[in-house]
This record gives sequence, structure tokens and C-alpha cells, in this order.
Amino acid sequence: MSTPTISRTAVLVGLAALIPIPLVDEVVRRVLLKMCFDEQATMMGKPLGDGEAWRLSKQRANLLVGCLLAVFWWPIKKLFRTLIFFLLVKDAVDWATDAAVRSAMVHRALERGALPGDTESVWTQLDHCADTHVKSPLVRALMDKKAPPEAWQAEDSGLGGLLAWLARWGRGHEALVAFDEALDGLGADRISSAPAKRASEE
Repeated sequence: MSTPTISRTAVLVGLAALIPIPLVDEVVRRVLLKMCFDEQATMMGKPLGDGEAWRLSKQRANLLVGCLLAVFWWPIKKLFRTLIFFLLVKDAVDWATDAAVRSAMVHRALERGALPGDTESVWTQLDHCADTHVKSPLVRALMDKKAPPEAWQAEDSGLGGLLAWLARWGRGHEALVAFDEALDGLGADRISSAPAKRASEE
């Protein structure tokens, strides 16, 4: 019979498989299972004896052939798991960086009066600047020898500090400079088209 404890433990054990550090994932798995077994037994009024839950959380030992295969397969499995974990983290960081920079662009457009109103033109420039200039902060941090000199306007602590770091390494400043230039162009277009629009209305 499934209980919230079992469901929660199953999810956590599944997530433990993503831990890229050798042996730590196995230890976390066993600890989670042991805690689940102990909690289930206590809830049913039949607490397990010393060490019983820990013994129940063991995996069956492989046979000799299985052990020999594991010696060769284990590093490959760990390599793939580490790569997948890095790519998942990279995607999450890239999305957060992109969101921070795009949000800053919308804020800038609101400040300069381009929004609300000319939404489609603003989006076109925003999307172009983000796609052209925003890079993956993790990749840049690994490849660059020093932090980019451009400043990023954000809070210095907490989540704001993290987003500022991501925006700096993700070349958010370059994207904002390009977006400001695009907004200047949009403003000039609006000014030049205003007399023609008034004349057509008359």
C-alpha cells in the first residue's frame, strides 16, 4: 500500500540518482530508504530493531561476472550521469539568465516609453538582442580567464546578487547596450512617422 512517505521517498531516491559524485548517490539512496522503512514500521506500531532498516536498504551483491562488468561500466555510467546533470543545470542557469536580461529589457522599454504600445517592434528587437548577445554564463565562466568588466545594475545580495552574476557572465550588458540602440531607432521612427500619420488623418 502506497503512502505519502513511500511516494516522497521514491521521488527523492529517483533524484538521488542524479547526484554526480561517485558513491554519494548510493549512500543517499540507502539513507532515504532506511528512513522510509523506519517511519513505516513506527507508523504501524512495529518499530524495527537496531540496524534492521539499514540492512533492508542494501542492494543484492552482484555475482563475480557482474562485478567485473561493473568495474568497466561504472565509470562510463558516472560520466554520462555527470554530463546529463551538467546539461540540466546549464539549461536552468541559461533560462534564468535569459529571463533576467529580457526582463531588464522590458523594464528599459517601459522607462523610455516604448511600452505599452509598440509591442511587436519592441519584441522583435528584444528577441534579436537576446539571441545575439546573451551567452551561457557557465560556459563563459569556464572559458574566460576573468570576469567581464561590464557592470550590471542589480541588488548586491541574495537572489539579486546571483542574477547580477549570471547577467554579467552571460553578457547581459552587451545585450542591453544593443537594445538601447534599437530603442533609439524605434523612437526616431515614431518621431518621423508622426507628421505623416497626422497628415493622413487630416
